[in-house]
Amino acid sequence: MLRIRTLIGASLLALLSGCASYQTAYEERLRASFARSGDVEILSRTAYPGPVLCGEVSSYEASGFVRRTDFYVIGPEVVLIRPSPRERDVFCSRNPELAFLSQLGIAPDDANWPALRKIGADLYVLR
Repeated sequence: MLRIRTLIGASLLALLSGCASYQTAYEERLRASFARSGDVEILSRTAYPGPVLCGEVSSYEASGFVRRTDFYVIGPEVVLIRPSPRERDVFCSRNPELAFLSQLGIAPDDANWPALRKIGADLYVLR
């Protein structure tokens, strides 16, 4: 529950901050999502529309003995460590709507899919 509150707070902070500072707020959210946040090293970062940051991060596992490198995706409402290739293709794209359409065959705001809007609204309520 605390993690959810932290993510919501960080999301609001990122949205209220200027464009340049959202990247710093996103990186703080990324570090906070690890058990050993002091050992997190952000290896790469690329900004995409949305605003979304994608890249690689290195950190120790909770045991503290094994260091691993993983991909990450951070957006206004999401922090993904080890995103699937499909998630990376959609989020880490200069045209996420086109990537979403090519991956799933569904346009994000397609008037021909009223059921899709209902599903999206239901998922938002559940979240």
